[in-house]
Amino acid sequence: MTWMSMRFALGLAFAVADSPVVAADLFRCVSADGGVSWQDAPCAEGSRLSRAVPILAEPAPEPKKAAKRAGAKAVSAPSKGPAASRSTRGPPGTRAQRRIACDAARKQQAAAIERLGLKRTFDQLRALEDQVQEVCKGL
Repeated sequence: MTWMSMRFALGLAFAVADSPVVAADLFRCVSADGGVSWQDAPCAEGSRLSRAVPILAEPAPEPKKAAKRAGAKAVSAPSKGPAASRSTRGPPGTRAQRRIACDAARKQQAAAIERLGLKRTFDQLRALEDQVQEVCKGL
């Protein structure tokens, strides 16, 4: 076998290996009375095939990658102890107060847009959105 034919055979093998695999077909059948059914077997006698849709098989995830992802999640997950909740959340009620302020800012934005009507400009909308983003930051 020459070098070129070996390269071609190897390239063809990789192309076939990377191509999607059809696991099954889904058939859309229309009966004589007009009823439509989707099924995984070919259409029965007396009904016509309207459409056949190939269903591609998804490759199973590699075990090493799944283990790495699970390990990364376990490492990055914060502990649920009382010390962690106090240090990251701040005083009780602060988040609720910020959420109320964020909702008020959104209502002010909606009222301002209503006041401006259709003659509003992009710069006006951007300024209003920046104000809301500043108040709602971190929620």
